[in-house]
Amino acid sequence: MNKKNSVNENKVKNAANAIILQFAENTKGVLNTSLGTKKSSIYKDEIFADCSEKEKKSLRKKFRNMLFSAAKSLQTEKGENQKKLIKSFNDLYFAAYKLNDYTLQSVCNENLSTEKKEILKNALAICSK
Repeated sequence: MNKKNSVNENKVKNAANAIILQFAENTKGVLNTSLGTKKSSIYKDEIFADCSEKEKKSLRKKFRNMLFSAAKSLQTEKGENQKKLIKSFNDLYFAAYKLNDYTLQSVCNENLSTEKKEILKNALAICSK
């Protein structure tokens, strides 16, 4: 009986996956958001070429933390320190992120908090000058 249930569960999963894949294919490049489907990465693929899934997750978190830390500091620092932070922010931004148009979408996904989005948006504006 367990084998029969397992077969039925696999059929349901396969059918659901087929629907998801078909939807993703039909809407590729058309949707404003990727919620509910496979998310495209905002990071350059070659960075993660030789990494396991666990290592990828860890690196993405480090990149987010580094970028956010620089973004937050950019708002309070002035003069030479701010210039150093702008250079560091831009170096990381161009090295790690696919899209470099200084938009919020280039550095974060939809599920980031509003407060953090504002900090990143301000930092992007400062660094794009």
